Amino acid sequence: MKRYLYITFAVVWVLIGCTHKELCYHHPHQKDVTVVFDWSGAPNVTPRSMCVYFYAEDGSSWQRFDFNGHLGGTAKLHVGRYHAIFYNNDTTGLLFSDTDSFEKHTLYTREGDVLEPIYGNTARHTPRARNTEDQMVTICPDMVYGGYAVDIEVTDFGVKYSYVSSRNNVLVTVDSPDIVLTLYPVQQTARYTYEITNVKNLKYASSMCASLSGMAYSLAIGEGELSPTNVIIPFAAKPELATNRITGEFITFGHHPANDEKHMFVLYVIFDNGEKYYYTFDVTDQVDGAEDSLHIHLEINDLSFPTPIYNGNGFQVGVDDWERVEQDLIL
Repeated sequence: MKRYLYITFAVVWVLIGCTHKELCYHHPHQKDVTVVFDWSGAPNVTPRSMCVYFYAEDGSSWQRFDFNGHLGGTAKLHVGRYHAIFYNNDTTGLLFSDTDSFEKHTLYTREGDVLEPIYGNTARHTPRARNTEDQMVTICPDMVYGGYAVDIEVTDFGVKYSYVSSRNNVLVTVDSPDIVLTLYPVQQTARYTYEITNVKNLKYASSMCASLSGMAYSLAIGEGELSPTNVIIPFAAKPELATNRITGEFITFGHHPANDEKHMFVLYVIFDNGEKYYYTFDVTDQVDGAEDSLHIHLEINDLSFPTPIYNGNGFQVGVDDWERVEQDLIL
């Protein structure tokens, strides 16, 4: 009797073991994928945090992982195939849409006003450069570093993936038996700087800011596509009395390469007697002709502000009106 019971137990144990293997087969394993950010494409950049979105290749699901610091961490993923988007998530002004889609995952910013650098977002109905009145005003984005990887295959034995090399723009395929996924962030948004030199009567200006038209509204980061919609972005202007210059820098998504709209630089100046002038410059050639679309420097030379007279014979513009001055661009 004991022998019979022993044999029966052994058979049951074998059956249970087989059933367990079958269940494992139908439920793919999860693997700890080590995510490493290689900053060789953006040296000396150290954001406070990063995020990675993994999209199942068949579009059935997606996951987001956040990592403190700029080095990486661990992502727990089911065995399967994915595409990935990654970027620094320590931004403050960015908004996001369609984050559940690799192709449509989009970065954009809220609506603003051209005088927002002076008055905050309470300013409205400020005059624009000619032929830019229909463009929406949106605030500058943050600096974004990131990219994407495609054809990520997570298996029990490693991870295989492809990424675009920042050195030669060639798709590179990596097979990592250690289940290490190395991602290569590069600059995604553009940094513009500008300089207005030989500014006469700069000392009479009490506050100022500037704007640039014809900029892209958004960036679909998964495909690296800029929106064809044109917007105006406002930014600060810094007077330098010692050198008679006005300088500044700002971040943009860039400009769409197929965009044929002019890029109008507008400088808004409020003088110490309350009068308001705005000066317009066509900087299209400098923007479109720049060798590096992510680093553009705008130059304007010779700008003369009027000399205020405080005995009633000077500026006669009302405090709620703006006087437009269209300037020829002098380099």
